[in-house]
Amino acid sequence: MCVLALGAKDYGIYIFINAIVGMLTLLDLGVTMAIVKYLAEYQGQEDSDKTRRLLYSANSIFLIIGSGGFLLSLLIAGTGHWLFPARIAGFGSYYVTLFLLAGLTFFVSSVVNLYAIIPDALQRYDISAKLSVSYLTISALSNLAVVLLGFKLTAIFTVQLTLTILFSVWRYYAAKKIMPDAKYHLSWDQEAVKNCYRYGLATVMNSTASTSLAYLDRLIIPIFVGPTQLTYYSLPGNVAARIPGVTDNLSGIIFPVSANLSGAGDKERIKRFYVRSVRLVFLLAFALSVSVILLAKEILRNWLSADFAEKSSEILIILTLTSFVIALLSPITSFFFGLGKIKFSSILSISMAILNAIALFVLLPRWGILGAAWAYLLSVLPIFYMIYFIENKYLHLTHRLKYHATQIIKALAVTVIFYPLIRLFIAPLITNLGLLILLGPTSVVIFFVLYWLFGFFEPEDRHDLNRFVQLMISRLLGIFRPHKRTMAQ
Repeated sequence: MCVLALGAKDYGIYIFINAIVGMLTLLDLGVTMAIVKYLAEYQGQEDSDKTRRLLYSANSIFLIIGSGGFLLSLLIAGTGHWLFPARIAGFGSYYVTLFLLAGLTFFVSSVVNLYAIIPDALQRYDISAKLSVSYLTISALSNLAVVLLGFKLTAIFTVQLTLTILFSVWRYYAAKKIMPDAKYHLSWDQEAVKNCYRYGLATVMNSTASTSLAYLDRLIIPIFVGPTQLTYYSLPGNVAARIPGVTDNLSGIIFPVSANLSGAGDKERIKRFYVRSVRLVFLLAFALSVSVILLAKEILRNWLSADFAEKSSEILIILTLTSFVIALLSPITSFFFGLGKIKFSSILSISMAILNAIALFVLLPRWGILGAAWAYLLSVLPIFYMIYFIENKYLHLTHRLKYHATQIIKALAVTVIFYPLIRLFIAPLITNLGLLILLGPTSVVIFFVLYWLFGFFEPEDRHDLNRFVQLMISRLLGIFRPHKRTMAQ
C-alpha cells in the first residue's frame, strides 16, 4: 500500500537511503555481539563490578558509534550532488533533509543500543520480542497512515525518528527493570573496551561481508538504472528474504548448543545434532521456497498490483532461489561459530561479497535488475562448498553426497504432486490480499502433509512432529476449558 501511494520512484529513494544508513552498522565492528557475550558471562558469575564497568563503557562506545554514523550521513548528504549520478535526479535540500532525519534515527538507536540488547543477554526473549513486534507493527501502521493522508518521504522519516525516540525510552526502562545497574552512565574502562573489541574484531570480517552482500545491490541499482527500478527489485526481495528469516529462528539455538557440545568434546552428539538441524532447515526452506515460486504472480498481484506481477515475478523467483541457498547458510554459520572456526566462515563470506560485486557490475548494466538478481544468486553458490567443507573437514561425516541427493529427490518427488495441487486448486482462489494471507501459508502446510503421507520424515522427526501437534491441540483446548468451567459455575 505504501509503495502504491508513494510511487515507485519515491519508494526506491526510501529503500536507497535506508540501505546507505544500514551500512553504517559496520561501525559496530562486532562490539554488540561481544557485549551480549560478556554481559551474560558476568551475570552468570554474579560479578557486579565487571558488569557495571562493561555497561558504562558500552554506553560510551555506542555514543561514539552513533555520533560517527550521524556525521557520515551528513557527509553523504552534503556531497550527494556529485557523489551520485544524474540517475538520482534533483539531489538537493530535499535529499539532505531525508539523510539528516535518517542519520538522527541511527544516532538515537545507537545511543540506546545497550538497552536493546540487555534482554537478549539475560535471555529475556519475551521482552525483546514484545518490543520488536510492537515497534514493527506501530511503524508499519504509522507509515501507512502517513502515505494515505498524502504525506511523502519527509513525513515518513520524521515518523521513524519519533518512534525510535519513544521506543528508546521504553527499551531503557524495560532494561532497567530486569537489570537495575544499567544506568545511563558514561565511562571508559580500558580492559572492558579491549575485551569487547578483541572478541568483536574476530567476527567483524564475517559481519562486514554479510552486510555488504545484503545491501550492495540496493546501493548499486539506483545508480545504474534509477530508484524506480530499485522498487521493482527490492519488494520481491523483501518477500524472498522471509525464507531465511524463518529458518534463522530455528537456527538460533544451534550456536549455543554446538558451543556447549564442542566444549564437552562430545563429537558424536555434535554430528547427530548437525545432521538433524540441517535436515530440518532444508525441508522448511524448500517448502517455503517452492510455495513462493509457484505463487509468485499471485503474491505480487494481490499484495501490490498487476504491474508488479508483470515486471517483478521473475525477479521474485530468482531471489527466492537465492534465499533458499542463504537459508542453508544459517545453521552452517552457527556451527562454525560454535566450534570456534570463524576464519573459514569469514573468508567464504568475503569471497561471496567480492563475487557479488563483480557480478553486479558485469550483469546489471546489461540486463538491469534481472541481471542484479542473477548476480546475487551466483554469489551465494559457494555456500554449497561451505557445507561440503564443514561436513568433511570438521565433522568427518561420510556418504553425504548420497544423503543430500536422497533428500533432494524426496523433496522433488513431493513437488511433482504439490505443483498441480497449488496451480489448479490454490492459485485460482487467491483473488485478494486476505485470501493470499490465508492460502499462502496453507500451501506450505500442504507440502508438509504430502511429505508426511509419502513417509519421507525420519522416525525421530515424525516423533517430534507428533509431540508438537499434540502440544498445539492441548493448548488450543486449554483456551476454552477455563471458559467452560466458568459457565458451569
